[in-house]
Amino acid sequence: MSKFIPIQNYSSNLFANYKFNETTGSTCIDSKGAYNGTYTGTTSVTENGLTFRRFNGSSDYIQINNPILKGSKLSILLRIRTTQTSIGYVLDNCLSWYTGYMVKIYQGKLKIEYYTDAGVYGAFVESNIVSDGQWHTVLFTMEQKTIDGVLTTYLNAYTDDLSTPNETVSSIRNVVTIPSYNLSIGRPTGMSNYYFNGDLDDIEIYNEVVKYKDIENNDRNTLKVGEVIKGEYKSTGNYL
Repeated sequence: MSKFIPIQNYSSNLFANYKFNETTGSTCIDSKGAYNGTYTGTTSVTENGLTFRRFNGSSDYIQINNPILKGSKLSILLRIRTTQTSIGYVLDNCLSWYTGYMVKIYQGKLKIEYYTDAGVYGAFVESNIVSDGQWHTVLFTMEQKTIDGVLTTYLNAYTDDLSTPNETVSSIRNVVTIPSYNLSIGRPTGMSNYYFNGDLDDIEIYNEVVKYKDIENNDRNTLKVGEVIKGEYKSTGNYL
């Protein structure tokens, strides 16, 4: 089975990290220390030595005190387990159609889409199927750059295989620099519908395009002190 490691140390680009290690209280801690959130409902679950957060699909969500998702470069990495196939919002800071991003379950896949600063629909990219009741690691990356004089936004989706995108999309729409709302996890911001039903773990948000490489199983023996394998990818300290 393949394992994945980052091609460089992205710790300085880690903007926010929600590990969901809290087992009591209502504060959702950002391990970077800047953008804590508040739990409304949700259940802390420990399974096979890992602690994660469970959402009931009807009223559970987390409200963060910052939009988080923004900028000309963006990477979102998370672990998800669900059987939901109907629409369920995992991340949202745009109240469905205002300026910002939404990451949601759609037809059994995890889909990211964005609306630009002009309130115009940008583009979307989707993971492979994740609604099979198994844990999946999903990475979305977004980058805006000028190619042959044309400002273009590139989106990539990776599902479990973090070295090879399962889908790549380009758009001439601008990226989001000023989202409309603060980030919600588990429902659309400011709304009481389309709740996420399932489990989330270790949401990591970077202000850089994070890239991974595939290593063989026997490379586990070459890991340096402090490095561990998390699922199918490697983590050192608070970067992956």
